Amino acid sequence: MKKILCPVDFSSASLNALEFAVGIGEHEKSCITLVNIFTPSDFNKILEKQHVKEEYEILLNIAESKLKAMAEEIELLSGSKLAECNYLLKSGETTEQLAEIVKEGGYDLIVTGMTGHSAEKRKYLAGKAQTIIREMGCPVLCVPEDYSYTGIKKLVCATDYQEEG
Repeated sequence: MKKILCPVDFSSASLNALEFAVGIGEHEKSCITLVNIFTPSDFNKILEKQHVKEEYEILLNIAESKLKAMAEEIELLSGSKLAECNYLLKSGETTEQLAEIVKEGGYDLIVTGMTGHSAEKRKYLAGKAQTIIREMGCPVLCVPEDYSYTGIKKLVCATDYQEEG
């Protein structure tokens, strides 16, 4: 696993998944790419504002600054354990953008946060995580927001046993 992609929306679930990505990346001496995708729903939130273009630019600049700082901190704390930590900032629909990034970047693994993991829901994946798994061309590790990284001891591989057609 030389290239790991980790979507980050700055939520606690995505930051928790980032810990897993870094842990795996350090073990494998991987390159980790943090990606933030500014979605149409994010843009719609600022449409009510008077200065839409300025608000949009401000939010993109804030996201880029946060991503850059996170990538720099991860590289600093990991020392030579990681090959590299970089970041991407994209606009569009999350799943479409991730699929394009994976295809163009040749990523080996996506590590993403997952919300909605409760005792009643343990059998099912949350909607966005399920879509990411289905649409990506590489393995996806979905990390429940209430799990802590302590190393990888067990992995489960889910499949529908259907051949691609």
